[in-house]
Amino acid sequence: MTECSFCGREIEPGTGIMLVLNDGKVLHFCSHKCLANYRLGRNPRKVKWTKAYRLAKAERQKSSA
Repeated sequence: MTECSFCGREIEPGTGIMLVLNDGKVLHFCSHKCLANYRLGRNPRKVKWTKAYRLAKAERQKSSA
């Protein structure tokens, strides 16, 4: 299974959206919500519902303690 390029969620085969950039890079998105956030230029580490945010938050709390 592939992983969403924005939120990190696993994508079931036959679902999701694939975006191919001009440089040949392939991005996979689980939903239009993730695609729209990517196109708006949002950073996944600053969007609370993403896997990247949870990992970044855990690292911040670990370094603070």
